[in-house]
Amino acid sequence: MALGNFETLHYLYLYNNKLSGSIPPDLANINNRMNLWVLHLSNNQLSGEIPSELGRLVNLRRLYLFSNQLTGNIPAELGNLSNLITLDLSNNQLSGNIPPELGNLDNLAWLVLSHNQLTGGIPSSIGNLSNLVYFSTSTNQLTENMPTELGNLVNLSRLQLQNNQITGSIPTVIENLVNLLDLNLSDNQLSGTLPVEIGELAAVERLFISDNQLIGSIPEEIGNLSNLTWLRLHDNQLDGSIPQGLGNLTKLQRLFLHHNQLEGSIPGELGSLASLEKFYLSDNLLTGGMPSELAQMVNLTHLFLESNRLTGPIIADLADMAALSDIRCAYNGLYAADEDLRTFLSTRDPDWEDTQTVFPENVRAVPLSTDTMEVRWDAIAYTDDPGEYRVSYGTSPGGPYNFYNATKDKSVTQMEVTGLDPDTTYYFVVQTRTESNAQNQNQIESEYSAEVSGTTTIAADLSITKTATDPVIAGAELLYNLTVFNGGPSDATHVILTDDVPQEVENPEYSTDNGKTWEDWTGSLDLGTMPGGQPRVVTIRGTVSAQSWGTITSTAGVSSETMDPNSSNNTASAETTALIRGDLNMNGVVDLPDVIIALQILVGGKVGSSFFVQAADFNGDMVVGLPDVILILQKTSDLK
Repeated sequence: MALGNFETLHYLYLYNNKLSGSIPPDLANINNRMNLWVLHLSNNQLSGEIPSELGRLVNLRRLYLFSNQLTGNIPAELGNLSNLITLDLSNNQLSGNIPPELGNLDNLAWLVLSHNQLTGGIPSSIGNLSNLVYFSTSTNQLTENMPTELGNLVNLSRLQLQNNQITGSIPTVIENLVNLLDLNLSDNQLSGTLPVEIGELAAVERLFISDNQLIGSIPEEIGNLSNLTWLRLHDNQLDGSIPQGLGNLTKLQRLFLHHNQLEGSIPGELGSLASLEKFYLSDNLLTGGMPSELAQMVNLTHLFLESNRLTGPIIADLADMAALSDIRCAYNGLYAADEDLRTFLSTRDPDWEDTQTVFPENVRAVPLSTDTMEVRWDAIAYTDDPGEYRVSYGTSPGGPYNFYNATKDKSVTQMEVTGLDPDTTYYFVVQTRTESNAQNQNQIESEYSAEVSGTTTIAADLSITKTATDPVIAGAELLYNLTVFNGGPSDATHVILTDDVPQEVENPEYSTDNGKTWEDWTGSLDLGTMPGGQPRVVTIRGTVSAQSWGTITSTAGVSSETMDPNSSNNTASAETTALIRGDLNMNGVVDLPDVIIALQILVGGKVGSSFFVQAADFNGDMVVGLPDVILILQKTSDLK
């Protein structure tokens, strides 16, 4: 019997079979008797196009053709089915545009076109369907902007447009959809900002706008959606901070904000989300520490925080969260001091500790000189990705700190800090930095290490020079000029000048005021404190013994309580030749066989000629009447 020959047929249910072939056009003949209300051919293997003749079934209330293999366009004639309440063409291979004639279906409450290959935009005429409760075009190839006429669908409870290529911004008229329970705009190419008008959707329970190109901040008004159970805004380009008002969403079970550009800290107010089970914040720019209030999320099973810029200690109470089965916090700057907590974390995220950009341990500062300290530390575990250690210092405990320099990578564990002031205490801290890499879009810096202090050494480079009268006549005055100089950089304290004035110089005295006053020389002189760059001149005088002859050597030295980096210039010597005039008594030397007497004839104060005689052969008559003859006594060995 042909289906078109039925006289009375209100319901035709042929779903969940293996029917194949095309839909017979003569089904439209049933309508001649105004009988068919429901046509249900879903979950078969029907192919071909939807017959346009179905548009003659004017009393049809429900048309179910989903989950077949139907192709071609949606017939515009279906817009004639003015009594239609449900139209479900999903899960086929339909193509072409959505016919605007569907906007004529005034009684339509259920329009499901998902999982096809439809193109073009959503017709603005859809906005005429004032009784529409469920509208889905998900998983097609729709483009263009969302029509503002969708704001007319005030009875809509489910709007599912996900998995298309819809562009443009979310229209602000969405605020009119006050009965909306489920809004899914995910996996499109929506741009612009999230409109604050979303906060007017008081009834909404599931809000999915992930995987788009949205920018700007998350509106605080979303915190007004007190019935919200799922919020998915991940995989956009949202920035700004996480609104504290999200802590008002006490029914929230899923909060997915990962893969954005969110900044700032995790608000402690989110600890009020006692119903939350899954909380994803991975791959953002979040900073600060982990708020202790997270431990109040007693139903939390999944906590994903990896690849941010979080630093500081992980809250110890996390180990008491019995429901927490999956935590991911890799590629941050987090650490755990409590051994039980470390075990808890490692059982859920085995590599977490080896991927943290934390401050180095065992930092110490070693003085090397008056202006240099060497800062040393132990390498951190995470050295795989490019990065550096950054050394900073200050002159007060706790900072502020001045950045000094960075190492070439994370394998270097020491740095010399130069250009410091002598005898000064400095306070050093070290940070670790990891550059952005495949695992984390962020450049991340650790907290400062524990502060260590070190004091540069004080040093004064003292030097001394010494000159003497040369030659000098026996019995005459001999002057020594000593110049002590502090080359710095520090002041030299308790500077002591010494001079072993030889015994040939009798009655030695010294002067520190260029000969104005004289004091007895006792072998040393305390010069007190000498500032850097300052010289001191001391003059020592004495009388050369009348019987002295030959070379007289005198050595002076300088020392200080302050460290001297160069001791090679702390002593100086001067030599003087003692001469004997011809009218002096030579009886004391004439019997010395190894002494040669050099007679130098002075002409106009200058040596004119010399001749030598053995002391034993010397006769004073040789120089009688020659006052300008100088006798120089020298040992024979000195002449060789």
